[in-house]
Amino acid sequence: MVTGTKTAIVLAIGMVKPHTGETGHGWNMYNSVAGHTGFVTLTDGFLMYHSNADDFTVGEDIVLRGNDSGRKLKSTRVRAQAPAEREAVLKMLLDNGYDYYPTRAFRPKRFKKKLSTSYSVKGITIE
Repeated sequence: MVTGTKTAIVLAIGMVKPHTGETGHGWNMYNSVAGHTGFVTLTDGFLMYHSNADDFTVGEDIVLRGNDSGRKLKSTRVRAQAPAEREAVLKMLLDNGYDYYPTRAFRPKRFKKKLSTSYSVKGITIE
């Protein structure tokens, strides 16, 4: 059993639009690469895009560090995880108090919470 704090080496990908998958840098997190579907993890107010389902577990505390500088960006807790597929991500967000489904005429959003800048995980270490 590995002990220590899990650290994710990340790059900021800007504000993600969960209903389309578009990131702040113009690429789409719902596009699979060579048939591989990534995963999206919800933490304390932001999303992390990563490669494998077993990278993180729900309830786990992690530290985020910048890919280029190694500087600590923040500490957070994993809240939920879903495959990087539109319906799975929208359902995960709704189940956790974020309503990113397209709006309907004359109906308010169910929740007001909004996501902040999201991250793409480039590596994981144990400190």
